[in-house]
Amino acid sequence: MFKCSETYCSNCQTRDLGLCHMISDHTRRQLALSGHIQSCAANRVIWDEGSDPNFTAILVSGYLRLQRYGIDGRRQILCLFTPGDFVGGPKSWGAGYSVEASVNAQLCRLDSRTFEDMMETDGELRRTVYLLRSAKLDQLRWLTCLLGALAAEERLCAFLAMATKFMPSQPMPDGGVILTVD
Repeated sequence: MFKCSETYCSNCQTRDLGLCHMISDHTRRQLALSGHIQSCAANRVIWDEGSDPNFTAILVSGYLRLQRYGIDGRRQILCLFTPGDFVGGPKSWGAGYSVEASVNAQLCRLDSRTFEDMMETDGELRRTVYLLRSAKLDQLRWLTCLLGALAAEERLCAFLAMATKFMPSQPMPDGGVILTVD
C-alpha cells in the first residue's frame, strides 16, 4: 500500500470516471491527501459478510463483486464494481454482504474518518455519493428483474451485452462486437 498524492491523482486512469470525474478539483485534492493505493489479489475478500463494512474506496482497476451466500452455500453476485466506482462509505451496504476482488484490482482506499468529515461539510461530495449510490441501486433493480425474468442462457447474453459498456470491446465491420473478458 502506498500513499496517494496530487501527482498520482492527476495521472490516474479513473480521473475521468465515477466519483473523481463528478467532483471538483479542490474536493479531489482533499480526498487524495487521505488516500492510499491498495492492491488486491483476485478472489481476495475485502470485507466479509460477518464484519462491519467500515470501508471507503474508489476502484482504480480490476473488478469487485458484491455478493452474499445463500443458506444452500451458493454464491449470489449482486453487482460488479468497475473502475471509477465508489465502494463502501459511511452507512455502507451493510452486514450480510461481502465484497471480493473478481480479478487483480487496485483501490484508492480513503481514510474513513476524513471522508465522513468531508461528507458533513461538502454538499457537492454528499450529492455525488448520493447520485452514485442511486445509480448502483438502479443497476441492482435491473439485475433483479433480469434474474427473475430470463433463462440461464438469456442472462448470460444480457450480461455480455451489458459488459461491452465497461470491459474492453471492439466493434466489427459486420456489426458484431469482440468483447475481452478479464
